[in-house]
Amino acid sequence: MYKHLRSINPAPYSAYIRLHPTTILSSSPERFLSYSRPPEFRCQLRPIKGTLRKGPNITRADAERGLSGSVKEVAENLMIVDLIRHDLHGVLGEDVKVSQFCGIEEYETVWQMVSVVEGKPSSSLSASQSGEESVDLGWKTLQHCLPPGSMTGAPKKRSVEILRELEGGPRGIYSGALGYWDVGGGGDWSVVIRSCFKLDPPYEVALSPKEHHEEWTLGAGGAITALSDRESEWEEMLLKLRSVLRIFGAETDSS
Repeated sequence: MYKHLRSINPAPYSAYIRLHPTTILSSSPERFLSYSRPPEFRCQLRPIKGTLRKGPNITRADAERGLSGSVKEVAENLMIVDLIRHDLHGVLGEDVKVSQFCGIEEYETVWQMVSVVEGKPSSSLSASQSGEESVDLGWKTLQHCLPPGSMTGAPKKRSVEILRELEGGPRGIYSGALGYWDVGGGGDWSVVIRSCFKLDPPYEVALSPKEHHEEWTLGAGGAITALSDRESEWEEMLLKLRSVLRIFGAETDSS
């Protein structure tokens, strides 16, 4: 299934994890956070806000007009970029920059609008850290930036409180982070979108082959702002779902 997912929806942060009883298949296009090993510590976040379906008659110029030409989409990017800058300032100090704002990137099935925020420890912070503290800096940055701002909105704490009231239950792994942290202090994490997972039954209650069935869970959504259009948001959510549903031979409609 994972190979099929990679073939129909290749993505830079695809992942397969099998840790009984959980299986995760991911074709995430979004880097949450990467950080290099000290002493040359650098980190990067690549939030995505803005999705447009690809089609034979949709060119890059069309995508730029539809995404970077949209007041709503640019406002969402600006909100998340500002949130991320605030998160990084809290752990790294002043040396944070936006190296790309509202860039248009092409993927297998969609066009996405992506911004890039990068940071490194300020000179005063670097001078005050011991070797062990430097190795832990990536982990501290990850802790400080969770949950991904592109999945919460801003202000983050209050947005999460409102989402908890509005949503019918916990999101599970959807909209979380998936990646690695190596022994040298480097790491790379994606946002868990365009992904699905299943939870196997315990061995002692495993079903017979005739009774066997699998239950996979998928998550999808979109950012709702004052400028949102209900039908457009619904269509964007279905577009995100289709990229994963196709491995099950399923489709979505607009109803």
